[in-house]
Amino acid sequence: MCKVGLAFGLTYAAVLYCMRHVGSAHLNPAVTVAMLLTRRASVIRCLLFIASQFLGAIIGAGFAVAVTASRLRSAGRQLGHGVLDN
Repeated sequence: MCKVGLAFGLTYAAVLYCMRHVGSAHLNPAVTVAMLLTRRASVIRCLLFIASQFLGAIIGAGFAVAVTASRLRSAGRQLGHGVLDN
């Protein structure tokens, strides 16, 4: 488990380092809201950041579905079936 967390953390740090000049490293809407609340960014800029973050998440999810084999997608639906049913 430690390897997965370390890999995620290092990847996130690398992306932040690479993107810090493009969008002030706002990779998470929570960071954008915090910047708005502390008045370090304007309302318009924050709304554009949040809209682009959600659009990027939707495009990323679509890409993940597109590259996942259909047999794996159907297996995931079968595993989750009935989990919340009583």
